[in-house]
Amino acid sequence: MAPRLIEVVGSLNIDLISVTDRVPGPGETIACKSSSTGFGGKGANQAVAAARLSKPNPDGPSVRMIGAVGKDQFGQDFLRHLDNEGIDRSAVAVKEGKNTGTATIIVETSGQNRILFSEGANGLVKPADMKLSSEDSIVVFQHEIPQHSVKQGLIMAIDAGKETILNPAPAFHLPDGAYKGLAHLILNESEAAYLAGVAEQDLMSSLETVADFFLSRGVKNVIITLGSQGVYYQNASAKGTIAARKVKVVDTTAAGDTFVGGYAVYIAEHGSDDIKPAIEFANRAASMAVQKEGAQSAVPYLKDVPTA
Repeated sequence: MAPRLIEVVGSLNIDLISVTDRVPGPGETIACKSSSTGFGGKGANQAVAAARLSKPNPDGPSVRMIGAVGKDQFGQDFLRHLDNEGIDRSAVAVKEGKNTGTATIIVETSGQNRILFSEGANGLVKPADMKLSSEDSIVVFQHEIPQHSVKQGLIMAIDAGKETILNPAPAFHLPDGAYKGLAHLILNESEAAYLAGVAEQDLMSSLETVADFFLSRGVKNVIITLGSQGVYYQNASAKGTIAARKVKVVDTTAAGDTFVGGYAVYIAEHGSDDIKPAIEFANRAASMAVQKEGAQSAVPYLKDVPTA
């Protein structure tokens, strides 16, 4: 089958990154080990991951970004960056009077991260901005744009016959009706527990129940990433756990977004009759991302992803 276009509706942020041995306590100032800036935002991260992990497409970009930046230097830099990544950015609006979104990321040398997010122009993304392609496409959403825009965007995409992927991060509750017809729900352990109303410490013993919660609301495929515990998946015909790859973890910032981008690529290129190989490919791609620092700077290219 010919690969389908991947349209990513979501956030574009400039990342302000500090690496430290530990997080300072209240009122404490400590020196970090290093600092840098980079391009980020869950939407843009997933778009870049999808573009880098796609096979070359002689007919044009394989990925289209839908979102907003501010009319500032960060915004102009971001548009050039999308061009350099080979991403169609014709649906990225430039919002007057707003700054481009930013994320302040504190990365501990243990590999854990903490993120403070300022939405900027991302907060102005409206359903009217979501001009989906007339092509057969897969549409990917996350939660770093306004809640009503996510809800309405999902409904618009599903009504248009698009295959949809939702990565509900950061987690907020959507009405049950927003899940109806959703093809793929990809979420991590804390998001799964929160949205399904389960204590996080009980999640591992409740994975099937949590998946059933979403399947009963109309989701077709539920994928729960579990860090070092692997990935659990469930749909009407199959369920199981795929083990995590054993690698040295440097920074987990890009892992989830690389997984989503890789999963979308596999579905776009091979279809979704069997999601297990899509999860395995996404898992391998994410395992490469955690071995490098940063967000988009850590996203691997297809040539760097192991075949097994």
